[in-house]
Amino acid sequence: MLNKSFLVSVLTLIGSNSLAQLTTHKILTPYGLREYKLFRPEGIQPNSPTVVAIHGCKQTGDTFARGARLYEAAKKFRFNLLLPEQDPATNPYNCWNWFLDINQRRLGEPSIIVESIHHAKSKYALDESKLYLLGMSSGAAMSNILMNCYPKLFKAVASHSGIPYAATVNPLMAQAVLERGMFISPYLAAQKGLLCGKYAKTKVPALIIQGSEDEVVAPVHAKDLSTQYTTYNSFSYQELSLEESAIERADGYHYQVKTWHDRNQKTIVKELLIENLKHEWSGGDQTLPYNQSAGPDSTKMILNFFQEFGL
Repeated sequence: MLNKSFLVSVLTLIGSNSLAQLTTHKILTPYGLREYKLFRPEGIQPNSPTVVAIHGCKQTGDTFARGARLYEAAKKFRFNLLLPEQDPATNPYNCWNWFLDINQRRLGEPSIIVESIHHAKSKYALDESKLYLLGMSSGAAMSNILMNCYPKLFKAVASHSGIPYAATVNPLMAQAVLERGMFISPYLAAQKGLLCGKYAKTKVPALIIQGSEDEVVAPVHAKDLSTQYTTYNSFSYQELSLEESAIERADGYHYQVKTWHDRNQKTIVKELLIENLKHEWSGGDQTLPYNQSAGPDSTKMILNFFQEFGL
C-alpha cells in the first residue's frame, strides 16, 4: 500500500429523494493521480461487502454502473460499489490497457485498482474479506488480471464480454486477439496466472458471460476463459466436474450454460454463452451505449453467483 495518498471527495445524490452517496476520490500513485468512485447505499453497515466494478471502453465508472443498474443492485443487495476510473490520457478510448506486460503483473493498472481498494478501506473501514470483482469488455479483462494476480483478495469474479489473463503482452497484437482469440494456450495462461498469484492455495470462483454475436470480443474467449479458470483451480484448489444445460427464452436470447463443480457439488466456474447478444451488457439499460435491455439479467445472475460466496 502507498504511504502517501490524498482525497478529494465530491458528494452526489443518486435520485432526488435518496441519501445514498456517490463520492469521488483521487489518489496519488507511482503512475500519477488516479480516480475512483464509491457508492454507499443509505444505512449500509461497516461490515458490508464491496463489489469492485470496472468499466469498459468508451465508458466511465458512472455510465457503466447506470447501464448495468448497479446502483439499484447495491441498494437491494446491500453492498458498497467501488468504481475504478481509467485515466483518459493513458488510452484514447478510455480502455484499460490489458495488453501491456506491466499490467499483467502486480504493477501498473492492477496495482492502482488495488490501491484504490486499500484507500477506500482506510476511509470507510471496508471489510477486505468481502471483496467481489466484475467488469465489462476491457474492464472484464482487467478483472481477470486482478483475479489471477490477487486470488486471495477477491472472493469471486464475473467477466462480461472479457479477455483471458495473459492473452497477449504485445499491443500490436491486441486487435487480432480480440477478433480471433488468444495466441497462447489457456493452460499456459493459467500457469502464468498461478505465478502472478504467487501459487496461492485457494479456490478462484469465476462467472463468464459472453454474447454469441459479439463483434468486438470473439465468442471463443468464453471457452478460453473457462478453460483458464478451471485449470487454475485444478492447481490452486481441486479438479472440477462439468455439467451442461441450455435455457430457452421467449425473446430469443437463449443461452448455453456450462457449470464446473467441486467435489462437494459447489459451483466454482460457470460459463454462459448468450445467443444473439452483441458487445453489450445483457439485461442492461439500452438508453446507454453497450447495453441490451433484452436477454437474461446479467447483473442479477452475477450477484446471485456472488451470493454463493458470501455476498
